[in-house]
Amino acid sequence: FGSTLSDNEEKEEVNENIPEDNAGSGPQPGSIWKNAIVVKTEGDEVLLMSLEEWYASTSEVEYILQEQSGWHIPTYEEAQLLRSTFSGENRYALNETIWSHNGSLTGIDGEERYLCDKSGVYYSFVFAEGKTISKAGTKKLYYIRLLSREKI
Repeated sequence: FGSTLSDNEEKEEVNENIPEDNAGSGPQPGSIWKNAIVVKTEGDEVLLMSLEEWYASTSEVEYILQEQSGWHIPTYEEAQLLRSTFSGENRYALNETIWSHNGSLTGIDGEERYLCDKSGVYYSFVFAEGKTISKAGTKKLYYIRLLSREKI
């Protein structure tokens, strides 16, 4: 007769390591809201990261963006936010949330490089503190997670 957690209780437990800078003011960072990952809630707006991930070259980004209306490649500043919000233990907690939401989705890797945009030039970053954000090459393939801003 052991106790079992419901799906909601499990997700709450998994999210306890995610920073709660804005507790009570909307969806919390690291949670899933409107079928996307909450990065940050500010006022009546939430920054979301796609659950879907692409693996593509910089020349394929525009095609992906055309197919995903309302989404964008993270800016350099947003990449810094993503890295600081979801590195270390927070990345592990986020991956648990992603996998519990849909077991077939890919988690965030702490070694692979993801694309961001710095003044119209593609750069790449890793979801880990202390790593550089460097200019992306044209032949290499990168992971892509898109962002969107939504009203709460």
